[in-house]
Amino acid sequence: MRTAHLLPLALLVMSSCKFDEPRLVSINPVHGYEDGCTFVEVRGSEIGTTAEISLGGIPMIDVAAAEYDDAFEDHAQDVGFEYTAFTPPNNAAAGTFVDVMLTLDGEEFVLDKAWYYLACPGEFNVEEATEEAPAGGAISFSGCGISSSNASISLYELGDTTTPVATASLVPLNDGCPNAGISGTIPDGTPEGTYQYLITTDDGTYGTLCDDTTGGSGGIDTSPDSGGDSGTDSGGDSGTDSGGDSGGDSGTDSGGDTGPSCVPTTITVTGGEE
Repeated sequence: MRTAHLLPLALLVMSSCKFDEPRLVSINPVHGYEDGCTFVEVRGSEIGTTAEISLGGIPMIDVAAAEYDDAFEDHAQDVGFEYTAFTPPNNAAAGTFVDVMLTLDGEEFVLDKAWYYLACPGEFNVEEATEEAPAGGAISFSGCGISSSNASISLYELGDTTTPVATASLVPLNDGCPNAGISGTIPDGTPEGTYQYLITTDDGTYGTLCDDTTGGSGGIDTSPDSGGDSGTDSGGDSGTDSGGDSGGDSGTDSGGDTGPSCVPTTITVTGGEE
């Protein structure tokens, strides 16, 4: 009798579970700068491949459904349950949470306050920069507060800031986020080597150029010299002279060379692929 009652109950519970309805599950990561262009993954179930996605009411940039991949045929992303996109800029939302909304066939699915817009900490805040590239290769600088207006990069020999070895124009990494990053190409024919560089835009400059990258700054000697004469003279006269000379040289001299006084921003131009 108990089995007869349990089976219909189990079927009833299973029938109440709606596995085929769209469901928005997550966004990853969950925060990024107000200037946008943070790469994100939006996941769910049965969310198709043609959905529109917005962040704080602003459409996301370059929304794309994950493509089928034979190597991962059992992965949810290969049946359209995952989207990738770039976050839109939203300076008005800096320091606040906003909703993620996915719209599919006219139906809206919302993750309430699921994304946090970080305020940019300052002008030309570069968090990722190309450190090595061949002549003719791509370079990029990304973060926030990065003006792309008339941006260019100039490469100089180390220790020589007079004439640039090469200069190239820079453009936004993504036109939808003009202050989130810039990119360009190392000019063809640029000799191999490590160069210091300066980026110039209408809003200012980024980078450090040094006329001398090998010299050091005179140091401060933090090793105390308490040598002198600390001995006690108790001889001769019955009076005790414990004074002696305990002074010595207590000054600090850390001396010497503590490294370059100027540290340039550098990039290495390689010979390319062989």
